[in-house]
Amino acid sequence: MELEYEGDRSQTVVRFHLQCQAVWDEVRQARSSPWTLVSQELPPLLHIVEARLTLSTQRAIILNVMRVNHGDTGPIVWLNVTTNSPLPANWQPVEWRPVADQQLPTPAELAPGRASHRA
Repeated sequence: MELEYEGDRSQTVVRFHLQCQAVWDEVRQARSSPWTLVSQELPPLLHIVEARLTLSTQRAIILNVMRVNHGDTGPIVWLNVTTNSPLPANWQPVEWRPVADQQLPTPAELAPGRASHRA
């Protein structure tokens, strides 16, 4: 079995015995990634996540973002957590992963009239 990989300037060929390729392919497919594709699942609302965003066809960044509703029933908006402003229209989330201990209060905790515990 031969697998061909094209790089920037060269092409690499990797050769496997058929049984070795089967083992390699099984491990490759079973590997778990901390990243979830946005096309497969959206992050929960009001939770900070780390997202890989495309800025153009050749540029991407990783940024902490949050998914919120615009108003009570409006469309979903992605916010830059650092600036608390909507992402520019050409910044598209591709994949995301949880950020440990970076969760915002639930909507019930944000309800008006609820006392704040912050100093």
